[in-house]
Parts: sequence; structure tokens; C-alpha cells
Amino acid sequence: MLSRDDEPDGVNISAYRLLVTLFDQSAWVTGSFLGGWIGSMLTFDSTGIDFAMTALFITVFIQQWIDSKCHIPAVLGITATLACRIVFGRDLFLIPSMIIIIAVLTVMRSRIENGGDDDA
Repeated sequence: MLSRDDEPDGVNISAYRLLVTLFDQSAWVTGSFLGGWIGSMLTFDSTGIDFAMTALFITVFIQQWIDSKCHIPAVLGITATLACRIVFGRDLFLIPSMIIIIAVLTVMRSRIENGGDDDA
């Protein structure tokens, strides 16, 4: 919602964005807590969930690629993740890749917000 700038008219934009972000974060935290708690009490065969999650992330990636004019974040995500996977190995690549992605996105923020235009 925040990426589209769909703020209602006559509302304090900063407060609106803060409340939306707090709601989103609390939904994630609550869902993670409940999922972990309930999941620890249930036992089921999770065969195939790895395929389903991979398919989900590929679908989200493709949809964002189609919807966005600027593909810098997508290319950065793939490149940083693959490079860190090669350098750090299968078990340790996630945190370094997230750090690299966050740092580069922060540095390139204005270019990305302008749709990746070189003259912006």
C-alpha cells in the first residue's frame, strides 16, 4: 500500500504511513508467533512445501517484474543472493545477502524511486 502512495485525502501522511507500517509489522509478528506456537503442537507431513514456497516466490518475483518499470531491485536481489550463496555457502548466505541488498537499495534509493532513469 505504501509503495503506491494511496494515502486518503486530508490525512497526515507521516502518521498514516507510520500506522500502516506498524499494522503490517504487528501482523507479521503475530502471525509468526501464532504459526510457531500452533505449528509446534501439530504434526503433519510437509512433503512438497519447499516446492510450493519456491513457486510462490517465483510468482511474486514475476508479478513485481511486470508491474515495475525499474528492475534494479530484482536484479540486485538475484545477483547478491547468488554471489553470497557461492561465497558463504548454503547455510550462511542469507544474512550477508540481505545486508548487501539493504545497503545497495539505500544508496540507490533516489534512482530506484525515479524508475531507474539515468538522468534523474
